[in-house]
Amino acid sequence: MAKKKASRRFGASRATKLRAVQQRASNTAHLKVPECTANYVSAIIDPVGFYGSGADVCVPDTTVIPSTKRSYRMRGTFNSGTSGFGFIEVTPYRPANNNVAIRHTSSTSVGSFSTNKNTFTNINSRNFNVDWSNTDLTQYRVVACGIRVIYEGSELNKGGLYGAFASPNNSDTSAMSMDDMAELPEWRQARIGNAPMDVIWLPVNATDFTYSGSDASASPYPITVVVSAATGDAQPYIYEVVWYYELSGGITQGRTLSHADPIGFPKAQQVVQQQHEYVDKHGPARHKSVWKKFADAIQDTTQVVGDVIGAVKAGAKIAEGIAGAGMKILPYFGPLL
Repeated sequence: MAKKKASRRFGASRATKLRAVQQRASNTAHLKVPECTANYVSAIIDPVGFYGSGADVCVPDTTVIPSTKRSYRMRGTFNSGTSGFGFIEVTPYRPANNNVAIRHTSSTSVGSFSTNKNTFTNINSRNFNVDWSNTDLTQYRVVACGIRVIYEGSELNKGGLYGAFASPNNSDTSAMSMDDMAELPEWRQARIGNAPMDVIWLPVNATDFTYSGSDASASPYPITVVVSAATGDAQPYIYEVVWYYELSGGITQGRTLSHADPIGFPKAQQVVQQQHEYVDKHGPARHKSVWKKFADAIQDTTQVVGDVIGAVKAGAKIAEGIAGAGMKILPYFGPLL
């Protein structure tokens, strides 16, 4: 019963609806989006919502070494502090059980909107919930990560503001205050109500696409959700955090082939980089916007590729005609087809 209640609280999996949206994008101009790319975009834009799909997710770039594809979820509760201010911050860069992955305020935390997060008192932390330590893991890369927060208190005390912030360069936000984050364009806020608040991690640096070692001693906390309770005292909130990783080497087992999509992947990156615009939205509204942009972007590229292939084929026909007249064919026409 508890599991079903939690499912209703966070929202049932929207995998069926999401697949339909993907299919509509895939059918645009008879275009087939590879499953790897579709799953990658889905995990980026809605990590928590896509978790229930059970799909393996990898980065469809040119680094196609076999990897173990894993997704993880951690749920829990946190509180705003004694004056009503609180936060939860997450790092995607610590996939080991001896590293702290989540930090958040408690009901006895003391701080305000102008207090740096790392100077709030009585902060709770949680290690990553996996079977290995950082000495067991040779290399990994982050695919996607996100936080979802929803108010759990009484209707009488419901109110105040959510704030969501994702660092524009994936640097550490721990030494920032809520005032600091609110001054930047990546900040989004919404009234605390029945709807959850989401924030998503985005790959924005070249290193975000590469495999890294397991030494995470200085890993940043680039994404955070903050709360400001209307009553000015401690209020309870539920959080759900989801990570997607590719793991390779060390103790990792169950490695499968990775996939490359040289056409779709750059366009996927072009579209998902705009997702800070939708950091305060979740579910179908975000999916509809993203998949429409993705379909438009990849259709343009596919048209160009089609034109190039058509030109090559036409050139080959001309070359055949020239050859029939006794003239030499350029040797590179054949391999291009």
